[in-house]
Amino acid sequence: MLWQGRRIKNYQVSPLEADVPVVKSQVLTFSISSSAKIGDSAQFFCNATTTEPQYDAYFMHNDNQISKAIASYVRGQSSSNISVTGSGNQYYYKYTISSLSCSDRGNYRCYVVNQNSDLFKSNSETLDVLGPAGTPDLTAPSDNQILNDIVTVSCKSNVGSPAQELHLCVGNTCAKPNPPVKQVDQCIFTQTASLTLQVTKTTKMATCRVGSSSLEDKQTWEVDYPVDAIRLIPDVTEWRLVRGTKGTVDCVALGNPDPTTMWEFFPETSQNSSLSWGRTMELDPDTSGVYVQTGK
Repeated sequence: MLWQGRRIKNYQVSPLEADVPVVKSQVLTFSISSSAKIGDSAQFFCNATTTEPQYDAYFMHNDNQISKAIASYVRGQSSSNISVTGSGNQYYYKYTISSLSCSDRGNYRCYVVNQNSDLFKSNSETLDVLGPAGTPDLTAPSDNQILNDIVTVSCKSNVGSPAQELHLCVGNTCAKPNPPVKQVDQCIFTQTASLTLQVTKTTKMATCRVGSSSLEDKQTWEVDYPVDAIRLIPDVTEWRLVRGTKGTVDCVALGNPDPTTMWEFFPETSQNSSLSWGRTMELDPDTSGVYVQTGK
């Protein structure tokens, strides 16, 4: 049989009641999931046992009453996000958030009011809503760089919550990321990292990755440098040919982009030279002289 005495139809928690002592756990207990992801559901449980029948339970978020969380046990009232079970002096109130958002982070507790208008205050629990990480934003050279220039590579990313570590590397050189920063009114941390280095001849690849995940961004750049070496094949400084026979010599010029090679021949019997282009030079089988190779 339901208690037929005085009932409280509408109860609002006043500022003065913020100082109500916390009731011992065996009288009024409150529990929630310790953490959940954005979009997940979360359930809040308020279990009350007192010497008088309870009437209403008020769920609080950051000391503000959640208006949809008043769970009266009269006639077993329930809805899609509120339910109450129990009898006598022991009741179990449950409030559900079906899809969590960042704004649901914070501290929760419950209040229970009995027939004598006595207010019972539960312990407080914290809900941390976790956010997923995102694809890094890598800033690195995308075109050819000049040898010995100084370049800076940087990366920024949402590293989620709890924060994963941002990894920024150029070849085997890796940056130490800055401490993660939690964004205001968001469930995520962001983190940045940067590297400053001198351009060498080696083709470089910059990689930025969040933790051990597949969330990464890459960028490769080539290096431009002038001709810094010329090599003849065969590597000799003097050739001797039998008149009428043919011979060739190759020239390898090192640089990026690939250098253009030019041969100039100065015959012994003439003051006029002749030019030819290309890597391979066919030697004059009938005329002695000097061959000069240039790469640019």
